[in-house]
Amino acid sequence: MLVPFSGRCVPRLLPCSSHLCLVAVFTLGAIAQAAPPSSFLSYVKDNNLTMTDFAPPPYASHLSGAPDQRRRNHLDDFLSPLPQAPAILTPDNDTPSYYVRRHSWGLLTSPLISPSRDECAGSRGDLISVAAFGGDPTGVADSTAAFAMAMGAALKRWDGSYLAEGIKNLGGAVISLGGGRYSVSAPVVIPRGYGNLHMRDGTIKASDTFPHDCYVVAAGSDGCTGDDEDLVNFNEHLSFSNLMLDGSNVAYGVLWLHHTIGAVVGTNLFLGFQQRGVYIRLGHEVVVESTWMGQYLFSDERKQTSQTATAIYISANDHVVSNVVIFSALVGVVDKGAGNTFVGLHSWNGSGTSFISTGYNTRILGCYPDFNDVILENPYHVTVTNSFFLGGAQIVLRANRDEKTARRPPVIRGLIIRTNTFDFSDESIIQLHGEFDSVSDTFIGGNIVSNNMTAVSTSSTRQLHLTNATEWEFDLSDELLFATIQRVQYSLELDDGQPLVRHASRPARGNRVVVETDVPVSGTVTIAVDQSRLTKGGLSA
Repeated sequence: MLVPFSGRCVPRLLPCSSHLCLVAVFTLGAIAQAAPPSSFLSYVKDNNLTMTDFAPPPYASHLSGAPDQRRRNHLDDFLSPLPQAPAILTPDNDTPSYYVRRHSWGLLTSPLISPSRDECAGSRGDLISVAAFGGDPTGVADSTAAFAMAMGAALKRWDGSYLAEGIKNLGGAVISLGGGRYSVSAPVVIPRGYGNLHMRDGTIKASDTFPHDCYVVAAGSDGCTGDDEDLVNFNEHLSFSNLMLDGSNVAYGVLWLHHTIGAVVGTNLFLGFQQRGVYIRLGHEVVVESTWMGQYLFSDERKQTSQTATAIYISANDHVVSNVVIFSALVGVVDKGAGNTFVGLHSWNGSGTSFISTGYNTRILGCYPDFNDVILENPYHVTVTNSFFLGGAQIVLRANRDEKTARRPPVIRGLIIRTNTFDFSDESIIQLHGEFDSVSDTFIGGNIVSNNMTAVSTSSTRQLHLTNATEWEFDLSDELLFATIQRVQYSLELDDGQPLVRHASRPARGNRVVVETDVPVSGTVTIAVDQSRLTKGGLSA
């Protein structure tokens, strides 16, 4: 593999099959100006240059003390011309290119897959190494100051361009932990007003002296305060990947995104948060995906008795949580926003609740509440579909009449609960907590339940055949969820030879429906009932 190299940029060391290869491509402009293109090899030999001469300090420490090192490192033994270099590797076709390729033979004591390139600090998208600013990748010494300096270097990448109004474009700057473990005694802060910035590849762990009311990493706030209700987005296009954020069971939380638009939090492990794991406050279009989260490790005895935290707390609109596993928390997710989507969320906290939603226009799709309930408070335009509820996990519809805490009146409108699977329990699939004033545009049905569970719905169809009768009575209380029926439809099919009769249904009393005829007759009555009132433009169940 060939890697372009210009100016004082660092050549990359990459793995090659089962050995390590040293590979670099140099443009002649990278060498001393006194060396003409035609005499590059002779220039190297005449000056007795070695690989150590071309390697910056982060590489030099990895050059071994092998016997006859000068001979082994001599570029005459490594270099050969590359007559037809690919165009992609030669920006200037008039500039000859050379490559270095040789199996290491123990030349490197350890591989560097993604080393620091601080010599190229002015280039767009280059890595900014925390270790290069004095951070301790072993986690012994405190690295709080190193993160602040690395962040300062990232902010200097601004070239005068903007993303959203007032948000400075940092051009894809990457703060790399390089696989290290770093201890911090204060939050790692991304200041307001910056975007196109990324943090990745390592561990940030709260020290024993970390403040109990702060988050390990915070964007748009100082990590401890910052509850500013201004609806301006503070940061844009951030990403946090391949990170382990550990609050050490000391920190309040591990990641706070305050007024952020367009962030991705993916392929991470978040541990040791005491109150909130990820806090999304305001902003738009944050995606949390492919992440494991736990207040305690699943082998920790405190997991069953001492959980206090909410793993994901969203007080904002239009965000996505996808393929996230929450293995320890008192509450998996609290959703207080609008238009948020949850896909493939698996919550097996061991105790507590999988999901609490007081928001609206919420979609819970293909999720896995594992022995933990889903609580929907005064649900408005909420969909729960294609999900798997195991071990007594239920959907709780909770009516809240408290004027101080309820966002809406205690009504159910636009609720869809269908095609879910409920298993390994002997309870009802849905519980009602409190009384709702009305139910409209709602459909609950089409769910699959185990033999011991009670399947409830908002609609039902029944048939009853009687002979020489004037009254067909139906009691649907064993199937319907709510206490009253909103609509009744029925048909009467008379047996052969029966006379035409007058018939009608009486108003439903609770979940009882009666159909009567004026004279005795033999026939079959079929009824279809629904507990949801249809509004104009509403969904027909």
